[in-house]
Amino acid sequence: MSAHTTYNQWPRWMQLQTAAAYCDMSENYFKELVKDGVLPEEAFRQRRTARWDRNQIDEKLDAMLQASASSGRFAQRI
Repeated sequence: MSAHTTYNQWPRWMQLQTAAAYCDMSENYFKELVKDGVLPEEAFRQRRTARWDRNQIDEKLDAMLQASASSGRFAQRI
């Protein structure tokens, strides 16, 4: 994906590399946030490839930002 990819160009079902790029973070950090429950677990596996749902990622990020906004602190984990 290019640096100028727009929201509508991101696939609904993303592999790890794409999901991490969508969140603008490394794959290792993305996996760490999944393990910590900050980001959603994979939605399903296609053969042996994990797939994340873009909408679930958006929901988690939105919830985290809303929680941090109501507490007066920006999200510290990302």
